[in-house]
Formats: sequence, structure tokens, C-alpha cells
Amino acid sequence: MLCICSSCNTATTTVGDTGKDSTAQKNLAAFDVVSNAFQTGDASKIDSVVADDFVDHTDKGDVKGKDSLKAMIAMMHNNFKNMKTETKNEAAGGDYVYG
Repeated sequence: MLCICSSCNTATTTVGDTGKDSTAQKNLAAFDVVSNAFQTGDASKIDSVVADDFVDHTDKGDVKGKDSLKAMIAMMHNNFKNMKTETKNEAAGGDYVYG
């Protein structure tokens, strides 16, 4: 089971009962890019949705930069070639996306 929690934008927005605002939509689209990268192994679109100062909090300490995330995507895809993901529910609020 893969659970991805992402922090995306610095704008303060909330998805309410009236629908999804543009920042929330943008953050949810970024979540979809990352989720798809884990499923397909194609990390080519990560640069467009992940900040350059991304920090991967690993068991060996914090690693700055997108290369750590790209390596994790490749490792997961190589070790679990038939991995499928399905988002049952997602929400965006402020800087966070949950799916």
C-alpha cells in the first residue's frame, strides 16, 4: 500500500463544499503526476511539479533535491513491476494534498 502526502504550493486555499479552487486543482494535478510516476516508473514529469529544494526524509537522514525521489520511483517500479495504484479519495487544503 502506498500513501502519498504532498505539500505543493505556498498559497493558502481550501477545498470546500462549493468546489475545488484553482490552487487546489493545481495541487491535485501535481499529486496525480507523482502517483503516476510511481505506477509507471516514468519520472520525467517530476521536475514540473516538485520543487528544486524538495527534501526526502530518509532513514539515512534528509536528502535535498529531486534525484532522491526519482531514484525511489525507479527502485519501486523495478522491484514491483506490476504495482497498481488507485486513489479512493483525495483532498486538498492549503499547502497539502492527501490521496
